[in-house]
Amino acid sequence: DLLASVYDALGLGQHSLQLAQVLSILYTKPGRALDLCCGTGLAAQLLAQQGWQVTAVDQSSAMLDIARARARDSMTHIEYILDDARDLDHVHGHFDLITCFGDSLAELEEVADLHECLSTLAQHLKPQGLLAFDMRRKSMYEHWDAYSEVLHDDHALLAYVERDYVARDQLASHRYVWFMREIDLWWREESTIDTRFYDDSALNIA
Repeated sequence: DLLASVYDALGLGQHSLQLAQVLSILYTKPGRALDLCCGTGLAAQLLAQQGWQVTAVDQSSAMLDIARARARDSMTHIEYILDDARDLDHVHGHFDLITCFGDSLAELEEVADLHECLSTLAQHLKPQGLLAFDMRRKSMYEHWDAYSEVLHDDHALLAYVERDYVARDQLASHRYVWFMREIDLWWREESTIDTRFYDDSALNIA
């Protein structure tokens, strides 16, 4: 929830938007789409504007508030649901397309949770439907040895991220720190997200 206020300013949803753009080119016959871990709704909005009937899910109410406002301002109809990715208790029906972008599946740090999520998604996917997701490769994780990067720097917002990866545990931490200016005062906030590296074998639950 805390990260939601700067999520768009830091460009954290841009990769998801780019992947949604690719899908909209490949699949020109829209149907029902479920956008899991939708964040502030950039990908969901693009799919809806391309004619998809979109249901978007996130576990952050603050993210969903921003996503709803974005859809309202653009007069785009999207169903937003606050739910847990592992069980999707409040999601009903089947979908032609299910997306989960932004390396969101890696935030499920336990293999059992990942498999529970994938099994749940399989139950909601229509025959011949597509599950589209992205996950970071091992080479990227290995690059994060006390790695830091400035994400935004202007007169009103300064933000950076510190990343670290423990190969033994296959766990990475992403510590976002930002300073926001109000008149002559600066306010500091931070939020840490942990992710796990999963190889292809972990995704095979057949």
